[in-house]
Amino acid sequence: MTSFLRYPQIWIWDLKDPSTPYTPGGRSTRLDEITSLSWNSVAQQILASASSTGYTVVWDLRGKREVVALTYSGTSGPMQTSRRGQSAVAWHPDNVRCRLHPIP
Repeated sequence: MTSFLRYPQIWIWDLKDPSTPYTPGGRSTRLDEITSLSWNSVAQQILASASSTGYTVVWDLRGKREVVALTYSGTSGPMQTSRRGQSAVAWHPDNVRCRLHPIP
Protein backbone atom coordinates (compact mmCIF):
# COMPACT_ATOMS: atom_id res chain seq x y z
CA MET A 1 0.00 0.00 0.00
CA THR A 2 1.26 3.50 -0.81
CA SER A 3 0.26 6.90 0.48
CA PHE A 4 1.46 10.43 0.03
CA LEU A 5 0.85 13.79 1.59
CA ARG A 6 0.56 17.11 -0.19
CA TYR A 7 4.21 17.79 0.54
CA PRO A 8 6.87 15.60 -1.11
CA GLN A 9 6.89 12.57 1.15
CA ILE A 10 5.85 9.10 -0.01
CA TRP A 11 5.21 6.24 2.42
CA ILE A 12 4.98 2.57 1.43
CA TRP A 13 3.59 -0.14 3.68
CA ASP A 14 4.09 -3.87 3.33
CA LEU A 15 0.67 -5.26 4.24
CA LYS A 16 2.35 -8.35 5.71
CA ASP A 17 4.05 -6.05 8.27
CA PRO A 18 2.24 -2.67 8.30
CA SER A 19 4.01 -1.48 11.48
CA THR A 20 7.02 -0.11 9.60
CA PRO A 21 6.47 2.05 6.50
CA TYR A 22 9.40 3.00 4.29
CA THR A 23 10.12 5.58 1.59
CA PRO A 24 11.34 4.99 -1.97
CA GLY A 25 14.43 7.11 -1.28
CA GLY A 26 15.34 10.58 -0.10
CA ARG A 27 13.03 13.49 -0.75
CA SER A 28 13.24 14.71 -4.31
CA THR A 29 14.13 18.37 -4.73
CA ARG A 30 11.99 18.41 -7.89
CA LEU A 31 8.71 17.54 -6.17
CA ASP A 32 6.53 19.88 -4.19
CA GLU A 33 2.87 18.99 -3.91
CA ILE A 34 2.48 15.34 -4.96
CA THR A 35 -0.65 14.92 -7.07
CA SER A 36 -0.48 11.28 -8.20
CA LEU A 37 1.31 7.96 -7.74
CA SER A 38 1.40 4.97 -10.07
CA TRP A 39 3.00 1.54 -9.79
CA ASN A 40 4.48 -0.01 -12.91
CA SER A 41 2.68 -3.29 -13.65
CA VAL A 42 5.62 -4.79 -15.57
CA ALA A 43 8.50 -3.81 -13.26
CA GLN A 44 6.90 -3.97 -9.83
CA GLN A 45 9.79 -2.23 -8.07
CA ILE A 46 9.19 0.93 -10.13
CA LEU A 47 6.94 3.75 -8.89
CA ALA A 48 6.19 7.13 -10.47
CA SER A 49 5.08 10.25 -8.62
CA ALA A 50 3.65 13.35 -10.30
CA SER A 51 3.83 16.85 -8.86
CA SER A 52 2.36 20.30 -9.15
CA THR A 53 5.86 21.55 -10.08
CA GLY A 54 5.66 20.00 -13.55
CA TYR A 55 8.01 17.14 -12.68
CA THR A 56 7.32 13.42 -12.54
CA VAL A 57 9.87 11.37 -10.64
CA VAL A 58 10.41 7.67 -11.30
CA TRP A 59 11.65 5.69 -8.29
CA ASP A 60 13.47 2.34 -8.09
CA LEU A 61 12.44 0.70 -4.81
CA ARG A 62 15.20 -1.90 -4.96
CA GLY A 63 17.85 0.80 -5.15
CA LYS A 64 15.81 3.16 -2.93
CA ARG A 65 16.58 6.06 -5.24
CA GLU A 66 15.21 8.47 -7.80
CA VAL A 67 15.94 7.04 -11.24
CA VAL A 68 14.81 9.87 -13.49
CA ALA A 69 12.87 13.12 -13.30
CA LEU A 70 10.69 13.98 -16.27
CA THR A 71 9.36 17.47 -16.89
CA TYR A 72 6.46 18.77 -18.91
CA SER A 73 6.48 22.42 -19.83
CA GLY A 74 3.08 22.53 -21.55
CA THR A 75 4.41 25.10 -23.96
CA SER A 76 3.52 25.59 -27.57
CA GLY A 77 6.03 28.23 -28.57
CA PRO A 78 9.73 28.95 -28.10
CA MET A 79 9.14 31.87 -25.70
CA GLN A 80 6.93 29.94 -23.26
CA THR A 81 9.08 28.21 -20.66
CA SER A 82 6.92 27.77 -17.55
CA ARG A 83 6.25 24.25 -16.32
CA ARG A 84 2.72 23.00 -15.72
CA GLY A 85 1.81 20.70 -12.88
CA GLN A 86 0.81 17.09 -13.42
CA SER A 87 -2.62 15.90 -12.27
CA ALA A 88 -2.02 12.20 -12.98
CA VAL A 89 0.63 9.73 -14.02
CA ALA A 90 -0.10 6.37 -15.67
CA TRP A 91 2.04 3.58 -17.06
CA HIS A 92 1.64 1.97 -20.45
CA PRO A 93 0.00 -1.42 -19.67
CA ASP A 94 2.52 -3.51 -21.63
CA ASN A 95 5.88 -1.89 -20.92
CA VAL A 96 7.72 0.54 -18.68
CA ARG A 97 6.63 3.71 -20.51
CA CYS A 98 4.91 6.44 -18.55
CA ARG A 99 2.07 8.80 -19.59
CA LEU A 100 1.65 12.25 -18.03
CA HIS A 101 -1.54 14.29 -17.67
CA PRO A 102 -1.18 18.06 -17.08
CA ILE A 103 -3.30 19.88 -14.54
CA PRO A 104 -5.90 21.95 -16.45
